[in-house]
Formats: sequence, structure tokens, C-alpha cells
Amino acid sequence: MRKIATTIIIVLLLGIATLYLYDKDFEEPLNFDDPYITGNIYDVGEERILIAEGIEDEDEFDIMFSGKAIWLSITEETKILNSNNEEISFNELEVGEKVTAWTTGLILESYPEQGTARIIKKEAELFACYVGGCSGELCTKDPEAISNCELLPGMECFQKGMSCEVVGNECNWVLSQEAAQCLLEIEESGELNVRESRIGFLFEMAENFSN
Repeated sequence: MRKIATTIIIVLLLGIATLYLYDKDFEEPLNFDDPYITGNIYDVGEERILIAEGIEDEDEFDIMFSGKAIWLSITEETKILNSNNEEISFNELEVGEKVTAWTTGLILESYPEQGTARIIKKEAELFACYVGGCSGELCTKDPEAISNCELLPGMECFQKGMSCEVVGNECNWVLSQEAAQCLLEIEESGELNVRESRIGFLFEMAENFSN
């Protein structure tokens, strides 16, 4: 009788251990200290993203990487978080952004590897933006950026509330209503084809701002 009871206890313990191992692999609360990969998004496909380690410069996105890399499928169970741990949509992920990823299930050992994302978390921006150039017309990661000294139509609008900020993992000008109006008035004067200059993109931004 004791042997039967002992056997039953052993079987129950094995069952509990099996359930514990299953939960350990798939169901336990996320351990934020143990991600599968931290890298930059190299490509965004249909319901999947390619993350690669070791990309430090935007020019490297034009060449093949050689470090750790993985295609991660995005499912209905995948949580996507911004740097403040707020849930966001898959459409808010962009090439070049630095993210940390946790996986679930098996990893296919191809190159790049393939797996399923459990959590994708955006990292906080690791760089600052600087205003540079001879006339303060550049918005760039480079604090020592220089440019040709030339007076271009629209440069006077930089003093009307424009700001140099991180937008989409890049440094870009952000227009104020006053700056957008200033640019539109200059273009409407019709004296020059202002969009052909190296700050011509600002006039398109002003047009889109007004729309």
C-alpha cells in the first residue's frame, strides 16, 4: 500500500514539475532583464520585422549586416510598447528604430533567425539633435555640422518658433504655425522657385502643415 502511495506522489510531483517547466518557458511574467535581442529594425514586412544588432550608423542600412539578426513574426498576442511602456500599434514601428525583443516558442536557426515576438519594446532615443550650419538652417545629430554661407529664401522663418527635434528616429525640423505661414508667404510672392534650394523641403512641410 505504501508503494502505491509513493508511486502516486512521484507521479503527481512529475506532473507539477512538467507544468512548471511549461509555464517557465511560455507563461511566466516577462523578465525584462533577459531579452532575446536588442538592435535596430532593419526591415518591416507584412506582420513581421527584421531586427539586427550592431547597426550604429544610418548608412549601414544600405548594406548587409553580419551580426545577430532575427525575423520576428507579430501575432495578436504580441505586445508592442514604446519607451514609456505604453502599448502601441505595429504600424508605429519604423526602420532604424532601436528596439528590444522577447520571443516565445522555438527559434529557427537560419540566418537571419526566425521566431515569434512576445514583446517588442522601443528604446528611448540615444542621441540629441543640434542646430548647425552657417545660418542655423541644419537640424542634425552632428553638433559640429557646417554648411555654405548663403542667404536663402525662408531662412528668416527659422526665428518664428521652428524647433529641431527627434522625429521618426531622425533629427528633423518641426514647424510652428507662425513659421509655416512665413514660409507660405515667401513662396506665394513668386520671386523665386524656392523649392529648388537646399531648404526647399521646408516649403513642402509648410504646405502639408496648413493642410
